[in-house]
Amino acid sequence: ATVAAGAAATPAGAEKETAGAGAAEEASATSGVEEGGVYEGTCARVAPYGAFVRLAGTGVEGLLHRSQCKRVPGRGAAVRVRVLRIGDDGRVAFSTKDVDGGGAAPPPAREVGPALEIDVGGPARAA
Repeated sequence: ATVAAGAAATPAGAEKETAGAGAAEEASATSGVEEGGVYEGTCARVAPYGAFVRLAGTGVEGLLHRSQCKRVPGRGAAVRVRVLRIGDDGRVAFSTKDVDGGGAAPPPAREVGPALEIDVGGPARAA
């Protein structure tokens, strides 16, 4: 391979090392944050597709997509989120659904009376 004048030559495999270092930096940037964990945060900015939430005390910021919340929070609003996933690139996805664990409780059972028969106008039958 030829190297242009003034260009720096890099040893073979250096790109892989750099990429590995970037992945390690991304992992350390999200250390202390786990998938499935529930955290308190603040809405840092709003976009047409959702809001970016910064987790308190961690500096981790991620996307709360509009499909993952009932209402997109306004800038500066306190938000309680669940970490859906942490990508290999360090991107964090949040949801406000099921932040209290287990989802919504089923409605209480209702007592139902006896079934009713409804005549829909068919031929009469002898009983």
